[in-house]
Amino acid sequence: TEAKAAALDRDLRDRCGVLLGLIASGDDRAMVELMLVTRPVVFAAALRVLGDRARAEDTAQETYFQVWTSAGTFDSDRGTPHAWLATLARRRAIDRSRSDTASARRDTTYTASHFDRDHDGVWEAVWTNADNDLLTEALIELTSLQRSAVDLVYFQGLSCREAAERLGVPHATVKTRVRDAVLRLRLHLARTA
Repeated sequence: TEAKAAALDRDLRDRCGVLLGLIASGDDRAMVELMLVTRPVVFAAALRVLGDRARAEDTAQETYFQVWTSAGTFDSDRGTPHAWLATLARRRAIDRSRSDTASARRDTTYTASHFDRDHDGVWEAVWTNADNDLLTEALIELTSLQRSAVDLVYFQGLSCREAAERLGVPHATVKTRVRDAVLRLRLHLARTA
């Protein structure tokens, strides 16, 4: 039975090599067959790196797009089709992971340097210089959308990203609403000072 399994593996490897050659010449049916045969290998390689099924699915699709455009670069002297596909998927997954990490780092850095510092002074002034009537008066000047965002971010302590998820709007929308609310509150405080 080990000999049969080895023969099946060899046949599959040879078939995948042929399919890659056909894909390089533009055969879309060969691409579909290759995807059906190798999907578990490509998906598993991406999932191992990313640890998230949805992101691994996206990465597998990107890997197959890369296969479609670069199948002619496969060299059977350097390894098996499965190893080549797994390597492509692993590299794409690593790139995605690095990109996600860098994006999160950029968001955090931007928020820390541009967003929170500007707003903390306003809220501090409201809390230290105002009684409840002044605060209520200032909040009434905000739109309901701005009040919702301000309530979640400043009163309930959520991050802008968490507030966006709660409100079902993009992260940037919450940032804009809070920024606009803070500007309105600054104007109100300047008028009442």
